[in-house]
This record gives sequence, C-alpha cells and structure tokens, in this order.
Amino acid sequence: MHRLLVGATLAAAILGAASGCTDEPVRPDTIAPPTASAAPTTPTPQATASGAAGDLRQWLPDDRVILVEPISGDADTTLPAFSTDQGEFTIYFTCTGTGTLALLVNDNDPATYPCNGVRNTVTVYTDVKGPQTVKLDVTGSGSWQLAVAKAA
Repeated sequence: MHRLLVGATLAAAILGAASGCTDEPVRPDTIAPPTASAAPTTPTPQATASGAAGDLRQWLPDDRVILVEPISGDADTTLPAFSTDQGEFTIYFTCTGTGTLALLVNDNDPATYPCNGVRNTVTVYTDVKGPQTVKLDVTGSGSWQLAVAKAA
C-alpha cells in the first residue's frame, strides 16, 4: 500500500504542475527568454579613418610619426607605399581568428604570425632606399589591424 500511496502522490504532483496549480501566486517572468544573435559579418579590407581603428590606435606610441595610418581587413592586401629616411620602421599589428598572417617586407622572406589576438611589434631594418612595400597574406581565417610608424 505504501507504493500505491507514493505513486498516487507523485501522479497528483505531476498533474498539478502540468495544469499550473501551485500554492504560490502567479508571478510574471523577470528574465526574458534568450534570443538568437545575428550572424557575424565579415569585414572587408579597408583603410580606417584617423582614430577609427579602435584598440590598435590606443597602443601606438604617441611620439612616433605614423607612416601608414591604421588599416584593417580580413584578406590579402598590399599597404600603400611609404618612405623612411632612417632605414628602419616599426609595424604594429594584431590578428584574430584561426589562421595566420604573413608579412612580406620589400619582397623578402615572409615572417608568419598566428592570428591569436596578440599585439605584435616588429622593427624592420632595411637598405632599400625609396618607397617601402609591405604585403599581408592571410592563410585560413583571420581579421587584422596594422599600422606603420617611424622607428625610435
């Protein structure tokens, strides 16, 4: 008989819960149900307006002359040509995603970096006189930000 009583009590509790019967007064839900977020959009390579590069501009040194304004994208690109009178310059960049970013400076062997969100600073010493060329090659999935400044 004990099993029958437990079964009957359990059945009554389930029926009461299913029909909305409770001892407590009905309260409106205070937490909104989760909504589906929009699918992320993929940015296209583009030059950014001064001050619009977000995080990148914040860690550029204040005392450096900017040779290439902050630029961002997610595909291969060639930076605008720039010149330096001292034979060296510094590239500030970050890449996020699952791929890699290769920097090719003046058509030399590329230096490859993972797109792991780390801020990178690379000082380039060159004998090239005149315009400098920097190409970016993205392998896999990666969004990057980059700027070039005169070296210290």
